[in-house]
Amino acid sequence: MIANVSVAEILFDVVWGMLLGGMFFGGLWLNVKRIPANPKALWLVPLSFLVRMTLLLGGIAWVGGGQPVEVMAIVVGLLIARRIVITAVTSGQGSTTTKRNTAIP
Repeated sequence: MIANVSVAEILFDVVWGMLLGGMFFGGLWLNVKRIPANPKALWLVPLSFLVRMTLLLGGIAWVGGGQPVEVMAIVVGLLIARRIVITAVTSGQGSTTTKRNTAIP
């Protein structure tokens, strides 16, 4: 059953969702960045996924408390954090396409 949830509680949940999302997607970015330099990348990827997913789902269950409105607010925060991380990662890299030398020798 959907309980009455105040605007302050929804904002609190969005902020928590942003924190959880920053941890999840920021951790993903750090993990992907370390893969080429790490010889143990075979274990790093699944272990990192399990840790990040456990923290994310545990945080959603703890903060949301099983209330659908609060869980949706947390998901909104996750999506905001995802956008922030994507913008932060791609802003300093310029174009994502590979530049090729097209000059004729």
